[in-house]
Formats: sequence, structure tokens, C-alpha cells
Amino acid sequence: MRTEKNIQISNDKMVISENVLKFIAQNAALEVDGVHSIAKCSGVKKIIGSKGCSSSVQVQNTEQELIIDIYLNLKSTAQIMKVVSDTQHNIKNAIQDMTGKSVTKVNIHVMDIIFEQNGKQ
Repeated sequence: MRTEKNIQISNDKMVISENVLKFIAQNAALEVDGVHSIAKCSGVKKIIGSKGCSSSVQVQNTEQELIIDIYLNLKSTAQIMKVVSDTQHNIKNAIQDMTGKSVTKVNIHVMDIIFEQNGKQ
């Protein structure tokens, strides 16, 4: 049986599913030039161990902060520092604009660089 975590935005009755925040973060990341794809969790498990990854996007929420961790594959042409900075900014703004919830940190984990094959990525 799957349990779904919900995040209460304020003392009012508005509750946003953690899955919604993950979806917003994924889409915001994929909008950034230089991001190839969201890393598959199975690949992440090989690198950081099976206890460290239950999802390619993780949300940590407390009363004081909202932290997003996302695992990405970048294009071989990407300027890594610029892409990471742009992705952090895009995710933070998307979540804050759509939910009103302040995002404290966006941690980007670059898991792979995808090189072109036969002119396609």
C-alpha cells in the first residue's frame, strides 16, 4: 500500500501533495537548456547506495524550510555551473510561484553527462 505525503502550506486547510512538488521540480528542471533528463533512481542507487534514493526528486519539508534534491543528467555541451544555477533558480521560482511555499534550498546532483550519438542526443 502506497502512502502519500502531503505538505500543508499554512495554518489554513490548503494541502499540496509531495508528488505535486516533485512534478513541478521535474518540469522546471527539464525547461533549462543543458538538462538532458531526470536521472533514473536505479542509477542513483548504484552511486550513493540504496538507502539514499527513493526517488529522483526528493522533498524535505519542515516548518522552517523546504528543501528539494533532484538528480539530473546533463547534455555534453552544457556549462555545468551555469546549468546548475539556472536549474536551481527555475525550480525555486516554479514552486514558489505555483504554491506560495518558500523554498530554502534546491540541491542539484549531476549524475551523468550524455554525449551525442549520430548527431542526436
